[in-house]
Amino acid sequence: MKDTCTQKQIKKLCQTYSKETGTDFTCYYDKNFLEWLENSNPTEDNKKQKIYTLIETSQFVKAIMEAYMTSMNEVSQKLDNNMSKDSYTKQEVVDIVFEAFNLAKTIGEGQIKNLK
Repeated sequence: MKDTCTQKQIKKLCQTYSKETGTDFTCYYDKNFLEWLENSNPTEDNKKQKIYTLIETSQFVKAIMEAYMTSMNEVSQKLDNNMSKDSYTKQEVVDIVFEAFNLAKTIGEGQIKNLK
């Protein structure tokens, strides 16, 4: 029942987009649709509106891959500096992986913000 209501609301939203813009709805990732959605956000009338970043998929993938590679290189350097160590505890491995993901997230966010 809940899914049916959601589907009806989404269909109505797409129809409203077409009616207001005079453009046929093509897909949910259409840049024009996302901009229209951001500008006509009826649930945020009196609140500070959220800011959306619209980027092409290829740019997004490139930013994520560069962030991943950069963080892996930094973690590798850190491990190289600890070559005297023969083994790591479970917690040390978890900490290293956590640090790598946080670093990749930070780098990726910075690269995506620079694409604006």
